[in-house]
Amino acid sequence: MRTMAVVILSVLSISAANLPGALNVLVIGSTHSYSEGEGSGAANRRAFNAAAAADSLRTILANDPKYKNTANVVFEDIFRTKTLPTAVGGGARMMTMEYRCYSLAQYYFWPDGRDKRLANLSGSGKTKWSHVVIVGDPYILANMPGVYAEGANLIADTVRKGAGKPILLMPWPEGESSDATAHFGQIIYRVGKGAKIPVAPAGYAWSTLAKKDESSRHPTTGGAYLAAACIYSEIFDRAATSSRKSEQSLAEHAFKTVKANKTKVQYTGRFEFKNPFAMKYVTRSSITFNHTGSSSENGIQGALIAAIKRCKVNCRKIGRGASGANAKIDFNYGRANTIFEPRKKYKVDPKRFGRSYGFPMQDHGKTAAETMLYGIDKRYMGGKRYDDGTDLGIAYDMIRQGEVASDIRAVPIRLMWAKLHDANPKLKPMRDSWHMSRYLDEATGTFMYTLLSGRRPVGAQPSAKGGEAWNRWLGQKIGYETAYRMAHLVSPPPNSRR
Repeated sequence: MRTMAVVILSVLSISAANLPGALNVLVIGSTHSYSEGEGSGAANRRAFNAAAAADSLRTILANDPKYKNTANVVFEDIFRTKTLPTAVGGGARMMTMEYRCYSLAQYYFWPDGRDKRLANLSGSGKTKWSHVVIVGDPYILANMPGVYAEGANLIADTVRKGAGKPILLMPWPEGESSDATAHFGQIIYRVGKGAKIPVAPAGYAWSTLAKKDESSRHPTTGGAYLAAACIYSEIFDRAATSSRKSEQSLAEHAFKTVKANKTKVQYTGRFEFKNPFAMKYVTRSSITFNHTGSSSENGIQGALIAAIKRCKVNCRKIGRGASGANAKIDFNYGRANTIFEPRKKYKVDPKRFGRSYGFPMQDHGKTAAETMLYGIDKRYMGGKRYDDGTDLGIAYDMIRQGEVASDIRAVPIRLMWAKLHDANPKLKPMRDSWHMSRYLDEATGTFMYTLLSGRRPVGAQPSAKGGEAWNRWLGQKIGYETAYRMAHLVSPPPNSRR
């Protein structure tokens, strides 16, 4: 009897999520916006409440006769924090930093619990997901679309390692015009088409409603239901059903919007929106550059020159002497952190420099291998004082300071380090206690020239894997692919020379 009781309890403990024919939907989005909590120049937008959309989808499925007993909808919050001692500067000054995660890309690379998180996304954890709905932060989506494209691709690729199907949910900006919604649509549909990910166009459905449910929430109650109805219609190619007349009207509108946007031309031509990761397409046979002359910039210089020469282009560094004082220069580059050696910062002078690049200084070798993996999005000294020494922190500065229009661009060194680390976990971010590794220099130099020219400055792939030549080539490949996708929102075609 005891054995039989145990068997019965075991059977009863099987969750609906693992029953045959179960519909398991994971919704991932951030409860916080990257723009929250800052002063000068910040939008202070609220995040799109993906959890509310997940709740509404759960309600819709509970009323579906086929799935009411087997549907499982789970929301996972992208936002997370980690406090770490961080060695800053050549002197390795130890500072307590609180790192914060808002973007899909940082969520993908966030070291804490990463193996379990990626296993969950791929359906090899406790639940085999039928669909994974990906929701980006509206501020990042609108202002740093290449960061959204990076994260969406990385997560979708992980989902596809299992049986799950990724879906991009198109949100809408808080309190913005239909033109702003169209900007979201162009970005998300470019990413979706490039990565072959279907889009649930909730933003378009919301912007075309004749009467909106107004409240202090984003999305509102009706908006959350509408977003969920768009997800439902994308999955099942039909309208959700509800006993409430108001909800049924929203569901039918959602289905109509999903169908209409399947065949609609969403965009034409290449992506031209000016942002910290936009491309310039300088294809002349000779270019000039300069930098502040310190050791980190000098380390990047060799890889940069090599990248330019691989494209059969001549280059020349213009110094700070009398002959270069008033010369017109194609681009300059330098460190960008506000509190770290500002005299060595990139230059903002459109009359003299065609373009400028700013990069976040690397952390000291004492902690860099760990802290730089957390440092893509945002960090605070002591958990209170904002420090811009991250990839998105530098881009955020450029946006808030109005520098993007002057062709000022950001270099995501930590994102590229995370990719290098994934490709070869044996690699280190530093070649000594303070200077970036040659592989990361290769990625940085290649990224900058790709973003300047649109070309593919990657050498021939070495035959022997894992050696010095291979790892340098890996840095070139990652630099090129990252620049291409952050600028175009799609991955480069295989073996493309442009």
